[in-house]
Formats: sequence, structure tokens, C-alpha cells
Amino acid sequence: MKAARRELEHQRQLEWERQRRDQLMAETQREHSQVDRLRLEIGQHRQELDIVVRPAVMSVSLRHENWSKGSGSAVWLGR
Repeated sequence: MKAARRELEHQRQLEWERQRRDQLMAETQREHSQVDRLRLEIGQHRQELDIVVRPAVMSVSLRHENWSKGSGSAVWLGR
């Protein structure tokens, strides 16, 4: 009788462990999907930022070149 009870408890424990393992695997898969989605979003934001920032950087660079070519005593106002 005790052996049967121990075996039943053992089977319950194994089933609980299997269910827990399945839950953790599902959670891990969800987290991996979230990471992939966030990486995709980061890439999209980088592209958007590049579209906005690149022209501004080029404009500042050109203004700096024009200022550098002028007289050394002139004050550049950044306009």
C-alpha cells in the first residue's frame, strides 16, 4: 500500500515537472520572440534616425568647411 502511494506521488511529481518544463519552454519562446521583435524595431529606428540625422550632419559639415575657408578672424555664428 505504501509502495503504491509512493509510486502515485512519484508519478504526480514527474507530471508536475513535465508541465513546469513545458511552461518554461513556452516562456522562453515568447521571450525570444520579443527580443527578435525589439531588434527589428531597433533596426527600423536606426534607419529613421539616419534619414533625419544624415542631412543635418552634412549641413553642419558644409557650413564648417565654408567657415574654415573664410578669414581666420571671422566669427562663425552657425547660420
